[in-house]
Amino acid sequence: MTALASRRAASGVVRPFGETASRLSRRSELVWIFLLLAVAAAVHGLNMFDYPYYENDEGAYLSQAWALLSQGELAPYTYWYDHAPLGWFQIALWTIATGGFYTFGDSVASGRVLMLVFQTGSALLVYLIARRISGSWIVASVALLAFALSTYGLYFHRRVLLDNVATFWALLSLAVVVSTRMSLARVWLSALFLAVGVLSKEVVMFLVPGMAYLVWYRAHVSQRLLAVVGWLAITGSVISLYVLYAALKGELFPTGSLLGGTTEHVSLLGSVAYQASRGRDAGIFDLGSAFWIWFVRWAWADPLLVAGGAAAAFVSVAFIRWHRLVGVVGILTLSLWAFLARGGSVIEFYLIPLLPFLALSMSLSAGLICSWVARSWSRPPLRRRRAQSTIAVLLSGIVLGASFAGTTLGIYRDPAAFWTSTEAQAQRSAGSWARRHLSPGDGMVIDAYLWTDLHDPANGQAGFDRAHWYWKVDQDPEIREDVFAGEWRNIDYVMVTPQMEHDARESSLPLTGAALENSTPIAAWDSDGFAVSVRRVDKVRSIPASSNSILASLWTQYKAAYLDGGRMIDPATDHRTTSEGQAYALLQAVYLDDRDTFDAVWSWTSDSLQQSSGLFAWSYGNRDDGTLGVIDRGAAADADQDIALALLFASKRWEIDEYRQAAERIIDGIWRDLTTVVGGERYLVAGQWAATTKAPVVNPSYLAPYAYRIFADADPTHPWDEVVDSSYRVLEAIAASPELGSEIGAPPNWVAIDRTTGEIGLSAEMADYGARFSFDASRVPWRLAVDSLWFRDKRAQQLLTAFDLPRREIERTGRLAAEYRLDGSVVAEYESISMYAGTLPGLLLGGAEEQAYDVLGREIMAPVLAEDAEIGYYDSNWAWFSIALVDGGISNLWAGADRHVWSDPVRSRPGDRVGG
Repeated sequence: MTALASRRAASGVVRPFGETASRLSRRSELVWIFLLLAVAAAVHGLNMFDYPYYENDEGAYLSQAWALLSQGELAPYTYWYDHAPLGWFQIALWTIATGGFYTFGDSVASGRVLMLVFQTGSALLVYLIARRISGSWIVASVALLAFALSTYGLYFHRRVLLDNVATFWALLSLAVVVSTRMSLARVWLSALFLAVGVLSKEVVMFLVPGMAYLVWYRAHVSQRLLAVVGWLAITGSVISLYVLYAALKGELFPTGSLLGGTTEHVSLLGSVAYQASRGRDAGIFDLGSAFWIWFVRWAWADPLLVAGGAAAAFVSVAFIRWHRLVGVVGILTLSLWAFLARGGSVIEFYLIPLLPFLALSMSLSAGLICSWVARSWSRPPLRRRRAQSTIAVLLSGIVLGASFAGTTLGIYRDPAAFWTSTEAQAQRSAGSWARRHLSPGDGMVIDAYLWTDLHDPANGQAGFDRAHWYWKVDQDPEIREDVFAGEWRNIDYVMVTPQMEHDARESSLPLTGAALENSTPIAAWDSDGFAVSVRRVDKVRSIPASSNSILASLWTQYKAAYLDGGRMIDPATDHRTTSEGQAYALLQAVYLDDRDTFDAVWSWTSDSLQQSSGLFAWSYGNRDDGTLGVIDRGAAADADQDIALALLFASKRWEIDEYRQAAERIIDGIWRDLTTVVGGERYLVAGQWAATTKAPVVNPSYLAPYAYRIFADADPTHPWDEVVDSSYRVLEAIAASPELGSEIGAPPNWVAIDRTTGEIGLSAEMADYGARFSFDASRVPWRLAVDSLWFRDKRAQQLLTAFDLPRREIERTGRLAAEYRLDGSVVAEYESISMYAGTLPGLLLGGAEEQAYDVLGREIMAPVLAEDAEIGYYDSNWAWFSIALVDGGISNLWAGADRHVWSDPVRSRPGDRVGG
């Protein structure tokens, strides 16, 4: 051996195995590297926010970074040492450097940008390592492309995973050791980098033996002992900080062990033991083990790297006698395979740290073989370079072809999915919907991807402190018992992803499973087959309307669509305004404690519609002469009584007597002009005109016994209890008369009272429409339900049971038509939100709770809360009133109640949440 060779061997000098093509100048190679990295970054980065979908672990690591910055804790939940924390330390530092969690969109998007940085850095390191070992820029290029274009890697490298972070640090440690000039300083730096990798994801620990051997080989013979001992000491010392942290917290040893004490607590060693015991099997020695199952899947998804790279690792080790560094790369590769084949839990993304080493093994061994073949093929330099170039082109073609084959034939069958699929859009839409429509006080079961975005929203909105990851809802006692008391009825909403449904079905998640089973979807999105939904748990609630974010959201939409100042405009009726619409706006405003809107609506209503009688003109809009003004001066009893009730409520809510005085004037007008006596009984008629007909006309849906009871208290000069009783007499007569719909279980839109006999019959004035159950009569169950809830009148409950057409129709056909004749035949096949909304309380109080919750979710909440909702004024109002009633927001404000509490006759459920 020559003196020079001897010195090289003593110092472990890297021995390149020759160029495999024409040489590049330093400048040209830098340009080439830049182009390769641009390709790698583009392939990785394009569409990375939309594909693949946001996975649980991504949200978990972002939430842990958030807890670190916001709370000074290692996790938002009890930290149980499932992973060393340095990975999310780096995520936290990234958010500080980039201006927060929402600089790039949602929190997961911010994390994915960091993964792009790590992935591009890892690709560069793969190139540098291969270039340094082989001496060939083509071998290095093949390694980089094989890694960057890996089908499997492309899918998982986009995700915020600790494996991606650890991979970068492991490669950086290797790059330092194989660098041109070896020194002890580089040895110490390599040790530090590998320790950071281990504390980012523990799997890197399996590289320690191979890396220690590499340090020994690369160090000068006179420094080998010092280099290896120092390298191991630094690596071990940094890693031991994690153990020291657990020891200082008294969480190193498990409960019940000699040094663990008897107090229940998490422990590092206990978690290590648990992780080691997961999925135990025979590993590589059992063809049915998790390792072989996943190996087949990985090989199918990425045949080049998994199959070719694994074979190349063995070839590389075989080359260790002729090229030590190629052999060491093979050893490092097989070390990571050993972790997967150990006979324990194997998860799909465990392959990530292996990918760059597979790429290196494959390219280096192939390059070494090509170099030998080229040298043997032809000695003249020109012909040898041509041969080498031909082989290099073939290698590059194999890389590109195998990558495409993996994309096309593997588990990701659409080659363009990485750059065209929009899977994650559904998840972002669900998160945006939740922040817009749900209340911070709602108890929510969520996928972890939403955790940070809900607990610390970007727009300054209050955090959703009761939104919890479904795994923690079931498996963390602090969440399961302290937050939800182990009862699914204490959950309000479930933000469902396919991953949650799978885990709830396949794992032991009883609380989440019960919430899914007892809930109804109210919003849903589907992006390229990835479906996400919001499910509302089926239960009664007692929440003030002013604290109900869904009602507030609908109110905001309503005002934007229909309210112009204080005037409600219905675009569907030539932009007309009705006293009914003004009444609905006043009621919603007072329930929502929106005094500014209430005052604006009342001011316009009193100025533009109120007449000398105290009552209100029914219709206002564009008149035949082209002017704007009152079109129909006749009063409508339902609107006038709802306006009076809203004013009484306002006088109590805001303690303003002027509202009460205004209400008293209206109440007096109603008594005087809108009630009439037949057969010694006083009835509420539909309008002034209805009292002068041959048979006074009554609209059953106008009858509001609860309002008359309050009027009796506010206006003791008139016996309003008589109108309460006469209202029930009309409705009871309808429920007993086949002519009026008793046989089908539904009231007609209009009826009349015979002045001679007092009998209730159909109204001749209202013709065919009066003899239907549709837009007017559908409100009867709602008004009866209010009287039942506020004043416990048994007659209301009996009538709700009698008017059972909605229940029977839904049982028979699964739907409700918008209009029915009194023989039960359908007039209009289409469906109407107002029909479902008005009859919903009848289902709920009539014993058909399952139907009621299904109707509420699917037929009312889902359409009105949809992002592209296009519903009319009437449906908007009655959807609001229906939701408010079920949620407890339609309360007797006159009695000082800001909510109603559900009890008999509705089955009371323990755990029903009271409050916002």
